[in-house]
Amino acid sequence: AQNEADDKVKRLSAELEAEKVAKANLEKQLGEDLQKVQAQLKNKNLTALEEVKLLKAEKSKLEGKMRSAQNEADDKVKRLSAELEAEKVAKANLEKQLGEDLQKVQAQLKNKNLTALEEVKLMKAENSKLEGKMRSAQNEADD
Repeated sequence: AQNEADDKVKRLSAELEAEKVAKANLEKQLGEDLQKVQAQLKNKNLTALEEVKLLKAEKSKLEGKMRSAQNEADDKVKRLSAELEAEKVAKANLEKQLGEDLQKVQAQLKNKNLTALEEVKLMKAENSKLEGKMRSAQNEADD
């Protein structure tokens, strides 16, 4: 019985030792696997952080370009609005000047018309006098 008990103790001790070795190997393997996973996660995290950094830089660059384009567009709208306003003022001034010039021309034409009518009237009167003198001369010649 003692031998059996000793054999059983030896066998159980050997099993326990084998279990300890298996446990140690398993813990070692788990530790190594955990380190690999952590390293992979760290690399993925670093890659993700780098990508986020690049995306932020790209976003910042695009926002800058957008602000620049918006400023250019705003400046162009202001410039074109000012040019349009200047054109409106110039057009109004031109229309006013043309109106004044038209009135002057119409007044000059009216004056020339009146002068021409006066001249025609005077010429008719002069022609009438000349015709009268000519009839008188003809009558005298006939007599």
